[in-house]
Amino acid sequence: MIEGLEYASSSMEEEIEGVLGEIGVPAQVRRPAARRISQRAVKPFVRQAHNAGQNRGKNSVMTAAAFRTDITSKGFFEMKKNELPPEIVKGLANRALQVVDANIYGIKAIEGKSVIDLLTSSDDKATGRSNLNGAKLDLNEHFLVTAVCLDFGTFPDGGAATDSDFVDDLPAKIKNGEFELKVGAESLLPENISCEIFNNESTDGGKRHIFKLDHPKWIKPQMEIKPRLTMTKAGAALEAVKFTLVGCKVHKK
Repeated sequence: MIEGLEYASSSMEEEIEGVLGEIGVPAQVRRPAARRISQRAVKPFVRQAHNAGQNRGKNSVMTAAAFRTDITSKGFFEMKKNELPPEIVKGLANRALQVVDANIYGIKAIEGKSVIDLLTSSDDKATGRSNLNGAKLDLNEHFLVTAVCLDFGTFPDGGAATDSDFVDDLPAKIKNGEFELKVGAESLLPENISCEIFNNESTDGGKRHIFKLDHPKWIKPQMEIKPRLTMTKAGAALEAVKFTLVGCKVHKK
C-alpha cells in the first residue's frame, strides 16, 4: 500500500472494529470485517495515486505528501504512533487510553515589547490566558503538533489581554517579524522564520493565520514549550497576541 495510506487504513480499522463491538458483533468476527471495510474505502485513493503517478512519469509512485491536505491530526498521530513509549502504545491498544483533538494556547499583552515569549515558566493555567501550567504538559501527556496559529487583536481601555477580540489582520510589525518554537532544547520551528507563514486568509471558512506543519512533531511531558515572537517594532497599548498549537494528544478515557 502507498506510504501514509496504510496508517489511515489502520486507524480506520480500529474505529470500525470499535463500532462493531458496540453493536454486539462477536470478537472473532470484528477484526476481519473491519479490515475488509477499511480496504474497500482506501482502494479508490490507491487507484487515484496510481493514475497520478503514471501521468507524472514517476513510475506510478506517489507518497503520503500528495494527500497531506486531507490527513487529519489523528491520521498524523497514527503515522507517528510508533515513536511513543511502549506503555503508551499498549494503553492505546487495550483502549485504556484514547487519542483526542486538542490545542495549547497562550495570550499575551505586547505593549512596549518587540520580543515576546508567548508561553513562560511562570504562567499559570487560567481560562482565557493559558491552558498550561509553567508552559509544560502534565505528566504522561504526549501532544502531537500539526499546526501553529498566531492571532493579533486589541482589548478595551481598562481591560486585559484576555478581553481581546482576535479578528484583525496581522499588522506589518508582525508579518515582517520572526518566529521560533522550541521544546526544551529542541527546535520544532527554527529561529528566523518569517511570520509571513501566518499571513494567510481562509477561503473555506477555516482558521485564519494558521501554519500547517508538513512534519508534525511530538511534545513530551514536562518539557518546557518556548514560542517566541520577534516584531519589527514594539507593540502599542491595548494590543495582544494569541498563540495556539493545534494537534492531538493521548488522554485517559
